[in-house]
Amino acid sequence: MRTLVIGDIHGQYEALYSVLLKSGFRNQEERLIVLGDIYDGVNPECCIDFLFTIKHLVCVMGNHDQAVMDAGIREGISDRYISFIDGMRPYFEENGLLFIHGGFDPRKPFAMQDIYDFNGSRTLPHMGWEAHQRGEDFIVGGFNEVYVGHTRTQIYGFFQPLKLGNLWMMDTGAAPGCGGYLSVMDIKTKEFWQVKCS
Repeated sequence: MRTLVIGDIHGQYEALYSVLLKSGFRNQEERLIVLGDIYDGVNPECCIDFLFTIKHLVCVMGNHDQAVMDAGIREGISDRYISFIDGMRPYFEENGLLFIHGGFDPRKPFAMQDIYDFNGSRTLPHMGWEAHQRGEDFIVGGFNEVYVGHTRTQIYGFFQPLKLGNLWMMDTGAAPGCGGYLSVMDIKTKEFWQVKCS
């Protein structure tokens, strides 16, 4: 079974549908891991309705999703969508691979960090980029690979998934107004597909 990972969606329903179509994703046979920030932007409910059709779905919570749960902005949001957001994981770990929205601070014990670290930290991308600038290979200890969203690759001059050692940055700027892309990648082959966002 093929597993794809997708960066921050930010309510970009048309891009979500198009990029999965472009990748040839089969929603009843293959697995999709979503790195969060679904409930944001123009059409978050359409995105969730579409995600409900995927049989093998894993969603980690992004900071925008967490804000729905924290900020008391649930009013007017259907229980169906609140239940979906509430069921999102803080991170997903399998076979030495970590999928997490923001990341974590590798200088602190992983067990001592919480959902706000996991969906709000930008430490891993910044440390990875600094190592890259020095010509060093960045390795996040304890994992074979780490996939993060939250920090846009554009801030480092890239508009596609960015590999920094064993860290993969998947947020390629789908948020409204960023002029970037929604990207999905096969975690085994590293082939990726993109759709331009508005």
